[in-house]
Amino acid sequence: TRRQNRNLRDKMKSESKVRVIRNNREVELSSKELVPGDQVLLPTNGGYTVECDSVLVEGSCVVNESMLTGESIPVTKVTIPDEQVKFNYDQQRQYILYQGTEVMQGKS
Repeated sequence: TRRQNRNLRDKMKSESKVRVIRNNREVELSSKELVPGDQVLLPTNGGYTVECDSVLVEGSCVVNESMLTGESIPVTKVTIPDEQVKFNYDQQRQYILYQGTEVMQGKS
């Protein structure tokens, strides 16, 4: 619907402070300063809006993707296996956190 499109567009313009590991150091910066290779540290208490598409490399989380899919049931995301298989975006969605979605709960 038009309202969902507007909400998604607004979320994509959002900016917040994020904790990342960059150059082997933990730093806090604006989400607009994120670059490929940054490791975003997600809070485990939930209520966090994902600021960029990311691959989950440690832990697991429950994510509300309803703003993208319209599905009302939260989705569980798990750590990507440490395999030597080439990453395939379409086949490995269970490891991907999408921008604008909400992390409802996390485990490290």
